[in-house]
Amino acid sequence: MIKILSKKKYNHLIVENERLIKENSIIQQDVMDLQRRIDDKKTSCKINNGKAFCFSCANSYKRKVYWGATEHEVVGCLLEVSCEKFSLKE
Repeated sequence: MIKILSKKKYNHLIVENERLIKENSIIQQDVMDLQRRIDDKKTSCKINNGKAFCFSCANSYKRKVYWGATEHEVVGCLLEVSCEKFSLKE
């Protein structure tokens, strides 16, 4: 069954539709940005310059740090720029 709308109600629906389309495009851009950030974190190791890092990257190394009278092994990264392709240590 078709319902006939008044001109005022029709214009209101058109304006509401345009507003929702704009909001949708903004939210889609935010989602794309978040996906890029997540993909970047998954596929590359960021600039690390010897800071604490996981030992699974091929560019990582271990160094000894002395804290008081105890000795700890700390893992660092050899790179000062982002990895283009993350490679695991074999």
